Amino acid sequence: MGPTGPAGATGATGPAGPAGPAGPAGATGAAGPAGPVGPAGPAGLTGATGPAGAIGPAGPVGPAGPTGLTGATGATGPAGPVGPTGATGATGPAGPVGPTGATGPAGPAGESGTGLAAYASGYSTSPTDIAADTPFPFPTFTSTPADAVTQSDGLFTLAAPGTYLVTATINLPAGLAAGTTLRLAQDGTPIASTVTPADTAVGSYTISAIVTSDGTTTVALTASDALSLTVADPGNVLASITMLKLA
Repeated sequence: MGPTGPAGATGATGPAGPAGPAGPAGATGAAGPAGPVGPAGPAGLTGATGPAGAIGPAGPVGPAGPTGLTGATGATGPAGPVGPTGATGATGPAGPVGPTGATGPAGPAGESGTGLAAYASGYSTSPTDIAADTPFPFPTFTSTPADAVTQSDGLFTLAAPGTYLVTATINLPAGLAAGTTLRLAQDGTPIASTVTPADTAVGSYTISAIVTSDGTTTVALTASDALSLTVADPGNVLASITMLKLA
């Protein structure tokens, strides 16, 4: 047999044969790069409420709100207990002297004794104008004994020698001249101890003096300025005078 000739030209590919059985699985390849993030899934169900957290520190006090409307007046409460008595207040000033009351009826005669040696008195209830340093007249006048003391237009003569207590009272009018004084005069001279400044706020004055008479001594009630005595109620005494012979 001769030598093998040269290989012929490759023939056309025949049809694929049936697939062979699967080979064993190859080793797992290396992990590929991560794919892009997928779209968010739907929200899950709300979980259960967790326990309350600790109370935080108090915040700063806020500004005061506007004043609310006044509420209705409540019912009156029961009266409280009586408080203790307060201290006595100071005594108020004395009120003005009231007008002189009408002369009361004469009292019954007293028992005879060895007291006054003589007694004389006079009073006036009629409005009278009196000049300065002029004796006050006393239209009503009595003396016991009758000749112990005599009067001439307000000038009294202590005819029975001895010591006398002479007392005069006068209710002053309003509007006296500033500096007016009242006084008893002995033999025309004011008795110093009886010179009394007059004040219409007082209203009524009483002055007195002890006078010793030799049987000719005179006494009188006078004022340093002219006076016009008036009376609000007829019968009220404007001025009075008494002379008691003590010895």
